Amino acid sequence: MPARPWIIVFAAAAFLYLLRIWPSNALAHPLNMSPPTPISILSLSQNRAIVRAIQEHIKPHGYNIGGILESDPFSKSELALALRVLEPRPAAVVIGRAYSEEETADAREVFSEYLKEVGIEQGTVIKITSQVFEEVGKEGVPKWVLEQLEEFFNKN
Repeated sequence: MPARPWIIVFAAAAFLYLLRIWPSNALAHPLNMSPPTPISILSLSQNRAIVRAIQEHIKPHGYNIGGILESDPFSKSELALALRVLEPRPAAVVIGRAYSEEETADAREVFSEYLKEVGIEQGTVIKITSQVFEEVGKEGVPKWVLEQLEEFFNKN
């Protein structure tokens, strides 16, 4: 049985109407749409287990630990190099409690220079102190780090 001309006209009109009202990105294939790039973090730590726990906790919130630097003794040049080789470029550094306040100050200085050199407008250094560790416990550190990141990057 031949197609009725009015059905073809109706179908074409409906299709054109849907194209006009449908959001432009609705027809895009999900594989062609890239998710937002997570905020990259460099971890300066000697405890990979806690870094893994932090990574598991912060990843769903748009953060990613792109690298771990186990610098013992602390080296400004190793930190500077690590910051420059990671892609995407780190916008935060999380420092473990094994590093002293003096080493943390040096890390803040290196990170500040790095931010200026590569043109990143905002970045933060988060220090997990012994006091923080005692207050929140080992299990609470990932949540505490996420709170610090979200407070700085205004993502809460």
